[in-house]
Amino acid sequence: MAFEDIKKSALAAWEALHRDHDAVVFVGMGTCGCNAGATAVLERIRADIAQDGINAAVVETGCMGWCDREPLVLVSRQNSPTVLYGNVTPDSAAQLLASHVVNGKVQAASALCVLGDTGIDAIPAMKDLPLFSKQIRLVMENCGRIDPCDIGHALATGGYSGLVKALDQSPEALIDAIAGAQLRGRGGAGYPVAEKWKACRNADSAQKHIICNAAEGDPAAVKDRCLLESDPHLVLEGILIAAHATGATKATVFLNPEYTRAAEILQCAIDQMKEKSLLGSAILGADAALEIALYTGQGQFVCGEESALINVLSGGPARSKARPPYPAASGLNGDPTLVGNVETFAHVAVLLRNGFGKNTAVGTTDSPGTKLVTLAAGCACTGVVEVPTDMTLRVLSQEVAGGMPDGKQVKAVQFGGPTGAWIAAADLDIPICFEALSANGTHMGSGTLTQADTGCCAVDLAKTALAFIHLESCGKCVFGREGTRQLHDILTDLTNGNGRAKDLELLTELGETMQMGALCGLGKSAPNPVLSTLKVFRSEYDAHLKNNTCPAQVCAKLSK
Repeated sequence: MAFEDIKKSALAAWEALHRDHDAVVFVGMGTCGCNAGATAVLERIRADIAQDGINAAVVETGCMGWCDREPLVLVSRQNSPTVLYGNVTPDSAAQLLASHVVNGKVQAASALCVLGDTGIDAIPAMKDLPLFSKQIRLVMENCGRIDPCDIGHALATGGYSGLVKALDQSPEALIDAIAGAQLRGRGGAGYPVAEKWKACRNADSAQKHIICNAAEGDPAAVKDRCLLESDPHLVLEGILIAAHATGATKATVFLNPEYTRAAEILQCAIDQMKEKSLLGSAILGADAALEIALYTGQGQFVCGEESALINVLSGGPARSKARPPYPAASGLNGDPTLVGNVETFAHVAVLLRNGFGKNTAVGTTDSPGTKLVTLAAGCACTGVVEVPTDMTLRVLSQEVAGGMPDGKQVKAVQFGGPTGAWIAAADLDIPICFEALSANGTHMGSGTLTQADTGCCAVDLAKTALAFIHLESCGKCVFGREGTRQLHDILTDLTNGNGRAKDLELLTELGETMQMGALCGLGKSAPNPVLSTLKVFRSEYDAHLKNNTCPAQVCAKLSK
């Protein structure tokens, strides 16, 4: 069947879903929703619809990104505004069915917002909420609004239209177009996507591989999980486009072992792709072929580094390797291998679907487009957001994340996960683009925002980060294995009142040496939490060392 026929059939089914029912009820069933009780909510909604003969359809969706308001339920009723409800319980679900679904009366007490340009009564429009008003949802457009296990929903909302456009171009022309859009990898390092693709394309080999890195080893990050559970076909479409550009015929999605729901959804998506001639040989009748397999990897932070990931796929331990050769020349099984992040492949699909102009229309000149950010510990609103790369950390922190809970004041923020630098509240006017972050001693990393309040101890913040980083070190190089341990030991001495006169000099010297000499990017960024807090909060380090006191009264042995 031709793609246009496949799409036409999917659109007809999507329209019938809304036309043939008085209402469609979308229930967020991502991991965050299920952990908050969405399964019980879903069961109650289905039971009441069956028992009362309500003419409504129920759709299981992924995560919309507003994780602290889960379980989320979206009600789309014919000839009425679509309303999002939050913190739904089985009992409140029964009430909104009886009131909103049956009688068209919105339950204002649990309604969060209205999808659309205007609110109703006292319920605001989504676009007017601080969490959403500054977001630009390109990659997350369908998150929480489609069934990730129904390929028809993906096709009806633009899925695989980017692949069709890609197949109409030569690989060389496609790579040139990606280069013109200035797309950079979203895995943390920000390497230009087109350069990676070109290197893999030009490698002389009969077999080439693609690896989608979904290891997401930062324990606070959930952006990749959100995409895979909410719109898996967007990511898989990006992989297919990359395969056409590079000549790869085999692809592997390397999954975090905790992402069991994402694995189930991905497998369902892959099976449905095969039924629609979107995988295998002669994809959509073109001279293109690809097989995609899932691999449940080790849950280690270092698996975010591509050489360690490849080593695991090859049957070895999660350890980084010296480069060159780079994976594009010699990767999995010694074959040319393109490694990309989940979010990167999603951006590729969006670029092809929407046109390359949309990417360069937002963000900074050198790092255009949007970035997914996990709003983590210390944020009043927690979840996943998609914001332009010219947004500053201050706007992200104070407006999108809503500051801190309980009216606490921000002392510092850490952007990029455990190896990100801590940046003082006074210095947050930094765009979250690769260049600006690097210039200020930090990096994109996992794209996680963590906030510390004024009651936190800067030395303790650094010690906590180093404890995790040392535990997760692959142990391959001395700097990663021993350097992280020594940094943590010195910080522990300082927080226990056992600091020595030269400790602060040692922290600086060791940290700067690690940045230059560590084997991989993770090792080079490991000292960031130490060097940044030492620079910005030097007085706190001095108090720990010289006065045997913790100004924040956090370190037990130095508190009165």
